[in-house]
Amino acid sequence: MPISYTLDRARRRIHTTVTGSVTVDDILQHFEAACREQILDYAELIDARDAAPPFLSAADIRRAAAAIGSRHVLPPCGPRAVMVSNGVVFAMTRMFAVLVSDLVPFEVFRDQTEAEKWLAGRCTPPTADS
Repeated sequence: MPISYTLDRARRRIHTTVTGSVTVDDILQHFEAACREQILDYAELIDARDAAPPFLSAADIRRAAAAIGSRHVLPPCGPRAVMVSNGVVFAMTRMFAVLVSDLVPFEVFRDQTEAEKWLAGRCTPPTADS
């Protein structure tokens, strides 16, 4: 599985790792898993520095964004910070971020410290009933 994740329920955080080649279906399955587990509102740090070719095309990115945007009952989404190391992945992830910007606070980084700093600035502390 090219997308895996671990949860920190106490901090309401998801740490996701992307390795190898990723398909639109992989992205949508990850999104659906977050919906099923009711963690879509958690903050997510996505480490995609080990993503590998073949990379998603612009058409693939538009298809993934449209599929996520077509959900009729989309709960509020927590912020997503994605770390990348490849220029193609950076460009495609930025495109995705723009396409879903009305639904998801989403930013792309090449530096882990900056990604974590951005994410921390957008997180709300867990409440007693979380």
